[in-house]
Amino acid sequence: MTPRPRLLIVDDEPLISSSMGRFFQAEGFHVDCASELDEAQRLVAAGGYDVLIADLRLTGAGSTEGLDLIAFASHRSPRTRAILLTSYGSPEIEREALRRGAHAMIVKPKALPELAEVVASLLPRHEG
Repeated sequence: MTPRPRLLIVDDEPLISSSMGRFFQAEGFHVDCASELDEAQRLVAAGGYDVLIADLRLTGAGSTEGLDLIAFASHRSPRTRAILLTSYGSPEIEREALRRGAHAMIVKPKALPELAEVVASLLPRHEG
């Protein structure tokens, strides 16, 4: 039996984290959620996530903690695939996210099934 993929959702809006968490749990994921950079870094450092979904802004207008978290994850947990989720997408933000180790950037709002397709595309393929 294949273990359930592990997903970390990092967003400062509890409604977003909880709805995404419930959706992905129903899709067969083990889900953890965090709302602050320090908490998310502790979870990433503990390891074991297949995918990280990080909101760009965790502390308000102009903040970019999501980029910092993606850079942290790419160094501490290189096998973790990272997605930057933001309402403030731009080509500059996307380039910076990719430079820091993101595998995708998604602009909110995005339907959860569409987000799930991106997540699934980043999971390792198990041939058998």
